[in-house]
Amino acid sequence: MRYFNLLLLFVMSVCCTDLHAQQRPADSIYTYKTATPDGTGKYYKGREIAHVMGFEGAARLERNTREQEENTKKQ
Repeated sequence: MRYFNLLLLFVMSVCCTDLHAQQRPADSIYTYKTATPDGTGKYYKGREIAHVMGFEGAARLERNTREQEENTKKQ
């Protein structure tokens, strides 16, 4: 019984390691760098993906200076 438990633990650790490796495929469309305070460290087309924002932050999206500050039309 003891060896069975050890074998089961080994198989589970190999499976979990394999699943974790599949989360970031080599041909991913994302790049990963050190995260900034407001970001996740995951980049798409050169722009860092931000954390999820709640409704409390909606005013930040409606400010007049947003286009100049964030270059929202950049592709």
